[in-house]
Amino acid sequence: MTADQILADAKTRQNSGYWESKIVEFKSWLVHQKKICDNSATSTAMGVRGFFAFHRIPLQFRTSKKKRLSEKSRLTEDYYFSLADIKKLSEVADLEERYIVVAGKSFGLRASDFLKLTCGNLEPHINEEPPISMVASIP
Repeated sequence: MTADQILADAKTRQNSGYWESKIVEFKSWLVHQKKICDNSATSTAMGVRGFFAFHRIPLQFRTSKKKRLSEKSRLTEDYYFSLADIKKLSEVADLEERYIVVAGKSFGLRASDFLKLTCGNLEPHINEEPPISMVASIP
């Protein structure tokens, strides 16, 4: 359809939800068929919304469609340490590093969280009894 045909159709179907559904389908098509990343597909879909807004045709997205339009999938996957991983880490670590490994595991940290953890985060708590609260000390 041309832009004029889309505008004419949108004016006749006002408040039917047809074009809102088409925009969500368009974003999904971009991601799955054209293999475009989620951010680019969302930006493109927002550009289409801007086209309608520029021509003063209000689109009223329901909450579920708004969520589908802005949802993104993660690019990374979390790695959770197993007991064997913890054992290997503690075998090569000195006493302070072993404390960090064991304390980090007891806090339920993932591998990415361990990268942010330093001795300075745990140093004030070394002599405290468990459980140790570290609310704002990990960046």
